[in-house]
Amino acid sequence: MQNAVLLLFANEMLLTSFYACGIMVILGMILFVPSFSMNHNEGLKLKSMIFHAILIVSGTVFLRLAISTLIGSKSDAHIFNLLKSKLTSYRDFHTLLYICAAEFDFLSTTTLYQLSSTLLLPSVYMSLGLVALYAMGLLENVPVPKRHVAPSKKTREPRKEKEVKKEVVSELRKVDPAVLYNVLQLAAFVIMTSLFMRLKLFMSPHLCLTAALLASRKYMFFIKSRSVHWALIVALISGMSVSGLRNLKEQRSVIGEYSNPPLEDLINWVLKETPTDAAFAGPMPLMASILLTTQRPIVNHPHYEDTKLRERTKTVYRAFGRGTVPELYRSLVDLKVSYLVIQEMWCFGQPKKGCSMLNIWDIDEPQWKDRSPLCPILYEGNASPLQRVFSNEVYVVLRVPSRYVEVTLPRQYRQ
Repeated sequence: MQNAVLLLFANEMLLTSFYACGIMVILGMILFVPSFSMNHNEGLKLKSMIFHAILIVSGTVFLRLAISTLIGSKSDAHIFNLLKSKLTSYRDFHTLLYICAAEFDFLSTTTLYQLSSTLLLPSVYMSLGLVALYAMGLLENVPVPKRHVAPSKKTREPRKEKEVKKEVVSELRKVDPAVLYNVLQLAAFVIMTSLFMRLKLFMSPHLCLTAALLASRKYMFFIKSRSVHWALIVALISGMSVSGLRNLKEQRSVIGEYSNPPLEDLINWVLKETPTDAAFAGPMPLMASILLTTQRPIVNHPHYEDTKLRERTKTVYRAFGRGTVPELYRSLVDLKVSYLVIQEMWCFGQPKKGCSMLNIWDIDEPQWKDRSPLCPILYEGNASPLQRVFSNEVYVVLRVPSRYVEVTLPRQYRQ
């Protein structure tokens, strides 16, 4: 964790995450709470587990609040607001930018169908069912190996097979900690993916890990023959390959070349006509392209987890709201912006219902609904004191002049 904090330039979200705080609380309990790692009898085991769970949760929450207050971090505030917006009617500017993107929508039925067509979801259901049945103790008819029926050390007399079997079954019923961890992790990822479809990149690998339990002899205990077991696994993989190979062929058949002449025109203009230290502002995806291709400094970019960056982006996005040109100009000067880039679709595009930039601003600032949209003025009209220096069919670049104008004296008046 320390290495991650250093490599991520002291990322505040990692320092104040429940994950990091939970690790520190558990380490503290291992060191300072002796009963945490002790073995208890069956009567005290459940009470001890409940007590320790309450202690871990409360300690994690308290430690996170303490660290956040100490360093004054609010970097993850948008995450809680995002969850709040998914479960309630809460809306603000930052959450609307997220939930209006298709990647942050609820998990679609199309995804469930695709996962089922490859037999992945049915395999996971079977794996989880077998683990549950195994943990519930459906092993009563499993023969006990003879090596377990041995004389007692005290009496040197053979122990009853029923007693030995009970001990062996009790031991075998214990689910591997690694399996239990992965099942719990999968449950967390399923909940997250159900709320935000983008997070299926975490869920899908864990679905594959869970489905792999079908290859375990321990959980496929009802199949006596190893040969039959492996024959079933081969049959399952063959069935998965039908849709899997078709998906691979579809992906490999996508052949094309990226071409965006308007963007290339903009990039070439930036490289030729602007100073290397000129700061740009505009839509976040476009700013990422400008930074990557021209190495010009940018004011806002898609790394939206930083509090100050979120506020800078909101200030820049006022160009797509209902403000006035002088108000926007003063805000851009305060951010030390040299050039503002406007893209046509951000002014006139038709996204899904209720997700245009005007809709977002009207929800965040309903008191300004009577104002005229600002973006069409910036894109097509007179945006003085902002100066139009570049335009094509998609992009417009406005230069943001400084508040101070340097006047060069005629040569005859110079000393």
